[in-house]
Amino acid sequence: MRKSNYLVNCKQNHPTMENEVRHNPEAARFEIEIDGQFAYAEYVICDDCVAITHTFVPRQLRGRRLAERVVEAAIEFAKKTKKKLSPVCPYVQTYVERYKPDIEVVAPIEPSTCKIS
Repeated sequence: MRKSNYLVNCKQNHPTMENEVRHNPEAARFEIEIDGQFAYAEYVICDDCVAITHTFVPRQLRGRRLAERVVEAAIEFAKKTKKKLSPVCPYVQTYVERYKPDIEVVAPIEPSTCKIS
């Protein structure tokens, strides 16, 4: 029996605990695991900013807005830690320009040159 589009859409739009965004500080990333694969946004914490350096979504998981969800988690993390955002990753730069123009950002930095706090 084929699942209805409604049920498929509900599962994508209302994630279960198994695919909630998790903060993985040891790997310095926000991640979602689905079927043993990870979508994630990596970051570096500098003196006064959180630099989001890279996002990745496996090909099989694309089209589910997972990159958006992990980036949103990273943005919230920057807000909660009272740090500015440095959108190094091109996806994050575009996302912030389109959907978060009110966020205080600093110019994208080279993570290897910043002083890690």
